[in-house]
Amino acid sequence: MAVPPDSLAAGESAVRKFGAFTPDWDQLVEWLKACGVTSVAMESTGVDWIAPYVKIQASGIEVVLANAKAVKHVPGRKIDVQDCQ
Repeated sequence: MAVPPDSLAAGESAVRKFGAFTPDWDQLVEWLKACGVTSVAMESTGVDWIAPYVKIQASGIEVVLANAKAVKHVPGRKIDVQDCQ
């Protein structure tokens, strides 16, 4: 997950990795709120996006789904860290 660099304290990374369990998603939501994030874009791949989508949306943050097939063809974004930025 990546947030705008200007929403962080100096020296803090704009990219964080979160686990796949409910407590991890709770931490994700808290981090997004602390960074002042009001909307999130996610790729809808498989079924893995559903639970974090529900958790983020329930927190009041707008979630926009991107078709993974369309995003796949964006040039220069081939690894997860670059893709999330």
